[in-house]
Amino acid sequence: SVVAVLHFVPLDVASFEKAAEERFGVPVKIASIHVTLVPSPRLRMENIVIGEDNKIEIASAVGIPELGSILDKKKAFTRIELQDVKLPQQLLGATLWGKHSDSTLRIDKLIAKNIKLSIEGITTPPLDGEASFAKDTGLEKAQLVNSEKTFTVNISEPEEGKAKIEITGKPFKLPFGGTMELQSFSATGAASESEILFSEYEIGAASGRLTGAARVRWSSGWSLDGELNARDLDAARIASLLVSGGKVEGKIGRAHV
Repeated sequence: SVVAVLHFVPLDVASFEKAAEERFGVPVKIASIHVTLVPSPRLRMENIVIGEDNKIEIASAVGIPELGSILDKKKAFTRIELQDVKLPQQLLGATLWGKHSDSTLRIDKLIAKNIKLSIEGITTPPLDGEASFAKDTGLEKAQLVNSEKTFTVNISEPEEGKAKIEITGKPFKLPFGGTMELQSFSATGAASESEILFSEYEIGAASGRLTGAARVRWSSGWSLDGELNARDLDAARIASLLVSGGKVEGKIGRAHV
C-alpha cells in the first residue's frame, strides 16, 4: 500500500515545489516535508516561500493528502492548515482571485492561522482565515477574522472577476495607528484583485453614525475616496479621538452633516 511504501521512500521536496510552481505561476521553495501517520496520514511542510520580489512566507503547513497523490505528479489535498503567514499587499488580491490551474496541485480547503498583512502605512491585527476552492473554478468562499472575533470579512465566489464582500466589526479599531475605536462598522460591496467598491457602509462613532459609499484601492499604494454622511455626531468627542495634538488637513467629498 501507499502508506507502507512511505515508511521506506523519502518524500521528494522538488516534486511538491514543482507542482506548486505550476499552480501559482511563481517560484516556490519548501525547506522540508515530513510524513506523519498518526492519528491519520498527513504531511508537514516547513518554511515555505512563494514568489520572489514580493514573497508569501509560511512558517509551517500541515496537509491532509489524498494518499494516492503523494507519490504522483498531481498533488491533491482535502485540507491544508497554515501557521504564521506573511502576506505582502502586492499579492493580497492575487492570493484569492488569481486564476491558476489545479492540474498539478489541488487544494479543497485552506485554513490559515496568524496571517500578518504587510501593508505600507497600515497596522493590521493578526488574522485567521478559511477558504474553500472548487475544481477548475477557484475560490468558492473565504472568511477572515481577528483573534477577538470582533472583526469579520466574508467573501463569496467571484463572478466575472468580482466577489461579494461583507465586513462587520464591533467594536472596531482603525488600522491606521492611533487610538480611535469605532463602536460598530458594517459594509457590503464588490471586491476584485485590486480594489473594493463599497456600495454602502455604516459606522457607529462618537455617539452618532457615518454612512456612505467608498472605493478602496491597493494595487499601487492604498487610496480611499467616496461619500460621507454624518448624523448626530458628538463634535467634541470625535475631535478628541482624532486629534491629540498638531494639525489635521483633509478633504471629504459630498459630505452632509
